Amino acid sequence: QSAPTESPSARALHSMMYDVESQRIRLFGGLGSQPGLVLNDTWEWDGSSWSRRVSTEAPAARRGHAMAYDAARARGVLFGGVGGFGPPSRETWLWSEGRAATFPIGTSCAGTARRPILTCSVPHLHQLDFALELIDARASSVCVFALSGAQQTMAIGPCLLYLQNPIVMLLANSNGAGFATSATFTLPINLRRAVLYSQAFVADPQGAVLGVTFSAGLGIVVGD
Repeated sequence: QSAPTESPSARALHSMMYDVESQRIRLFGGLGSQPGLVLNDTWEWDGSSWSRRVSTEAPAARRGHAMAYDAARARGVLFGGVGGFGPPSRETWLWSEGRAATFPIGTSCAGTARRPILTCSVPHLHQLDFALELIDARASSVCVFALSGAQQTMAIGPCLLYLQNPIVMLLANSNGAGFATSATFTLPINLRRAVLYSQAFVADPQGAVLGVTFSAGLGIVVGD
Protein backbone atom coordinates (compact mmCIF):
# COMPACT_ATOMS: atom_id res chain seq x y z
CA GLN A 1 0.00 0.00 0.00
CA SER A 2 1.60 3.26 -1.14
CA ALA A 3 0.68 6.74 0.10
CA PRO A 4 2.06 9.28 -2.42
CA THR A 5 1.62 12.96 -1.61
CA GLU A 6 -0.13 13.58 -4.96
CA SER A 7 -2.39 11.23 -6.93
CA PRO A 8 -4.94 11.29 -9.77
CA SER A 9 -8.51 11.94 -8.75
CA ALA A 10 -10.91 8.99 -8.43
CA ARG A 11 -12.16 7.80 -11.84
CA ALA A 12 -13.42 4.93 -13.97
CA LEU A 13 -13.25 3.99 -17.68
CA HIS A 14 -9.74 5.48 -17.91
CA SER A 15 -6.80 3.72 -19.55
CA MET A 16 -3.21 3.00 -18.56
CA MET A 17 -0.05 1.66 -20.22
CA TYR A 18 3.56 0.94 -19.32
CA ASP A 19 6.13 3.08 -21.20
CA VAL A 20 9.24 0.92 -21.57
CA GLU A 21 11.46 3.85 -22.61
CA SER A 22 10.73 6.04 -19.60
CA GLN A 23 9.96 3.07 -17.29
CA ARG A 24 6.76 4.71 -16.10
CA ILE A 25 3.08 3.81 -16.06
CA ARG A 26 0.98 6.42 -17.87
CA LEU A 27 -2.70 7.13 -17.14
CA PHE A 28 -5.02 9.29 -19.25
CA GLY A 29 -8.59 10.51 -18.95
CA GLY A 30 -11.62 8.61 -17.75
CA LEU A 31 -14.96 9.32 -16.12
CA GLY A 32 -14.68 11.43 -12.96
CA SER A 33 -16.56 10.99 -9.70
CA GLN A 34 -19.02 13.80 -10.52
CA PRO A 35 -21.91 12.90 -12.89
CA GLY A 36 -21.01 13.57 -16.52
CA LEU A 37 -17.42 14.68 -15.72
CA VAL A 38 -15.05 13.37 -18.42
CA LEU A 39 -11.34 13.94 -17.76
CA ASN A 40 -8.37 14.76 -20.01
CA ASP A 41 -5.47 14.76 -17.54
CA THR A 42 -2.30 12.69 -17.92
CA TRP A 43 -0.45 11.15 -14.95
CA GLU A 44 2.74 9.09 -14.62
CA TRP A 45 3.69 6.59 -11.91
CA ASP A 46 7.45 5.99 -11.46
CA GLY A 47 7.20 3.23 -8.88
CA SER A 48 6.94 5.47 -5.83
CA SER A 49 5.04 8.63 -6.75
CA TRP A 50 2.55 10.12 -9.21
CA SER A 51 3.26 13.26 -11.26
CA ARG A 52 0.92 15.10 -13.59
CA ARG A 53 2.22 15.65 -17.14
CA VAL A 54 1.13 18.77 -19.03
CA SER A 55 1.63 19.00 -22.81
CA THR A 56 1.01 21.85 -25.24
CA GLU A 57 -1.08 19.47 -27.35
CA ALA A 58 -3.09 16.58 -25.94
CA PRO A 59 -6.18 14.49 -26.67
CA ALA A 60 -9.57 15.89 -25.70
CA ALA A 61 -11.35 14.55 -22.62
CA ARG A 62 -12.59 10.99 -23.12
CA ARG A 63 -13.54 7.72 -21.45
CA GLY A 64 -13.42 4.10 -22.59
CA HIS A 65 -10.36 4.64 -24.80
CA ALA A 66 -7.49 2.19 -25.38
CA MET A 67 -3.77 2.71 -24.71
CA ALA A 68 -0.77 0.53 -25.54
CA TYR A 69 3.00 0.81 -25.95
CA ASP A 70 4.41 0.44 -29.48
CA ALA A 71 7.85 -1.08 -28.82
CA ALA A 72 8.95 -0.88 -32.47
CA ARG A 73 8.60 2.91 -32.46
CA ALA A 74 9.17 3.51 -28.74
CA ARG A 75 5.90 5.44 -28.46
CA GLY A 76 2.67 5.25 -26.56
CA VAL A 77 -0.55 4.96 -28.62
CA LEU A 78 -4.04 6.10 -27.62
CA PHE A 79 -7.13 5.25 -29.68
CA GLY A 80 -10.85 5.92 -29.53
CA GLY A 81 -12.97 6.65 -26.50
CA VAL A 82 -16.09 8.74 -25.97
CA GLY A 83 -16.07 12.41 -24.99
CA GLY A 84 -19.13 13.50 -23.01
CA PHE A 85 -22.33 12.20 -24.64
CA GLY A 86 -21.07 12.42 -28.24
CA PRO A 87 -20.32 9.57 -30.66
CA PRO A 88 -17.22 7.36 -30.18
CA SER A 89 -13.96 8.92 -31.36
CA ARG A 90 -11.79 7.29 -34.05
CA GLU A 91 -8.75 9.45 -33.29
CA THR A 92 -5.27 7.98 -32.82
CA TRP A 93 -2.70 9.86 -30.72
CA LEU A 94 1.01 9.12 -30.29
CA TRP A 95 2.94 10.00 -27.15
CA SER A 96 6.56 10.80 -28.00
CA GLU A 97 7.55 13.56 -25.59
CA GLY A 98 10.20 11.47 -23.86
CA ARG A 99 12.19 10.65 -27.01
CA ALA A 100 15.59 12.20 -27.61
CA ALA A 101 15.72 14.29 -30.77
CA THR A 102 17.44 17.18 -32.54
CA PHE A 103 16.05 19.68 -35.04
CA PRO A 104 17.66 22.44 -37.16
CA ILE A 105 17.02 26.13 -36.57
CA GLY A 106 17.58 28.77 -39.24
CA THR A 107 20.62 29.10 -41.50
CA SER A 108 24.39 29.50 -41.20
CA CYS A 109 26.74 32.24 -42.44
CA ALA A 110 29.34 31.63 -45.13
CA GLY A 111 33.06 32.07 -44.51
CA THR A 112 36.37 30.97 -46.02
CA ALA A 113 35.32 27.34 -46.04
CA ARG A 114 31.89 25.86 -46.64
CA ARG A 115 29.12 26.75 -44.22
CA PRO A 116 29.78 25.06 -40.84
CA ILE A 117 27.30 22.36 -39.85
CA LEU A 118 26.50 21.80 -36.16
CA THR A 119 25.52 18.30 -35.02
CA CYS A 120 25.50 16.30 -31.78
CA SER A 121 25.25 12.78 -30.47
CA VAL A 122 21.83 11.50 -29.38
CA PRO A 123 20.92 13.42 -26.20
CA HIS A 124 19.96 10.57 -23.85
CA LEU A 125 20.28 11.07 -20.11
CA HIS A 126 22.15 7.80 -19.66
CA GLN A 127 24.76 8.76 -22.26
CA LEU A 128 27.98 9.66 -20.45
CA ASP A 129 29.83 11.14 -23.43
CA PHE A 130 27.42 13.66 -24.94
CA ALA A 131 29.21 16.16 -27.21
CA LEU A 132 28.59 18.83 -29.82
CA GLU A 133 30.34 18.53 -33.19
CA LEU A 134 31.16 20.80 -36.13
CA ILE A 135 31.59 19.71 -39.75
CA ASP A 136 32.92 21.84 -42.63
CA ALA A 137 34.34 24.52 -40.35
CA ARG A 138 37.46 26.45 -41.36
CA ALA A 139 40.46 24.14 -40.85
CA SER A 140 42.72 24.61 -37.80
CA SER A 141 40.61 27.36 -36.29
CA VAL A 142 39.28 28.29 -32.88
CA CYS A 143 35.63 27.25 -32.42
CA VAL A 144 33.08 28.07 -29.76
CA PHE A 145 30.14 25.79 -28.99
CA ALA A 146 27.33 27.64 -27.21
CA LEU A 147 24.32 26.26 -25.30
CA SER A 148 21.25 28.05 -24.00
CA GLY A 149 17.91 27.19 -22.48
CA ALA A 150 16.02 29.74 -24.58
CA GLN A 151 15.80 30.71 -28.24
CA GLN A 152 15.62 33.98 -30.13
CA THR A 153 16.35 35.22 -33.66
CA MET A 154 18.54 38.31 -33.53
CA ALA A 155 20.36 39.77 -36.53
CA ILE A 156 24.05 40.54 -36.03
CA GLY A 157 25.15 42.01 -39.32
CA PRO A 158 24.25 39.51 -42.05
CA CYS A 159 24.20 36.60 -39.56
CA LEU A 160 21.59 35.44 -37.07
CA LEU A 161 22.04 34.60 -33.39
CA TYR A 162 19.58 31.94 -32.22
CA LEU A 163 20.46 31.84 -28.50
CA GLN A 164 19.35 33.91 -25.51
CA ASN A 165 21.28 34.67 -22.33
CA PRO A 166 22.46 32.99 -20.24
CA ILE A 167 24.72 31.19 -22.70
CA VAL A 168 27.26 28.50 -21.76
CA MET A 169 30.31 28.40 -24.03
CA LEU A 170 32.73 25.53 -24.74
CA LEU A 171 36.02 26.20 -26.57
CA ALA A 172 37.51 23.81 -29.13
CA ASN A 173 39.75 23.77 -32.21
CA SER A 174 38.96 22.35 -35.64
CA ASN A 175 41.40 19.91 -37.21
CA GLY A 176 42.89 20.01 -40.70
CA ALA A 177 39.67 18.60 -42.16
CA GLY A 178 37.47 21.27 -40.57
CA PHE A 179 36.04 18.95 -37.89
CA ALA A 180 35.70 20.00 -34.25
CA THR A 181 34.13 18.47 -31.17
CA SER A 182 33.35 19.91 -27.76
CA ALA A 183 34.47 18.40 -24.50
CA THR A 184 32.17 15.52 -23.55
CA PHE A 185 29.82 15.88 -20.61
CA THR A 186 26.87 14.15 -18.95
CA LEU A 187 23.36 15.56 -19.22
CA PRO A 188 22.00 15.96 -15.66
CA ILE A 189 18.76 14.28 -14.65
CA ASN A 190 16.99 17.63 -14.10
CA LEU A 191 17.18 18.18 -17.89
CA ARG A 192 14.88 15.21 -18.55
CA ARG A 193 12.59 16.20 -21.44
CA ALA A 194 14.09 19.69 -21.56
CA VAL A 195 14.79 21.48 -24.84
CA LEU A 196 18.22 23.08 -25.24
CA TYR A 197 19.43 25.32 -28.03
CA SER A 198 22.93 25.33 -29.48
CA GLN A 199 24.97 27.27 -32.02
CA ALA A 200 28.64 27.28 -33.00
CA PHE A 201 31.00 30.09 -33.99
CA VAL A 202 34.26 29.72 -35.91
CA ALA A 203 37.17 32.18 -36.15
CA ASP A 204 37.49 33.01 -39.85
CA PRO A 205 39.22 36.00 -41.52
CA GLN A 206 36.41 36.07 -44.07
CA GLY A 207 33.67 35.62 -41.51
CA ALA A 208 30.72 37.92 -41.94
CA VAL A 209 30.85 39.35 -38.39
CA LEU A 210 34.23 40.60 -37.09
CA GLY A 211 36.13 37.61 -38.45
CA VAL A 212 33.64 35.05 -37.15
CA THR A 213 31.24 32.81 -39.04
CA PHE A 214 28.07 31.36 -37.48
CA SER A 215 26.55 27.89 -37.81
CA ALA A 216 22.79 27.44 -37.95
CA GLY A 217 21.06 26.74 -34.66
CA LEU A 218 20.34 23.26 -33.33
CA GLY A 219 17.46 22.33 -31.03
CA ILE A 220 18.18 19.45 -28.66
CA VAL A 221 15.38 17.51 -26.93
CA VAL A 222 16.82 15.59 -23.98
CA GLY A 223 15.35 12.08 -23.91
CA ASP A 224 15.08 9.38 -21.28
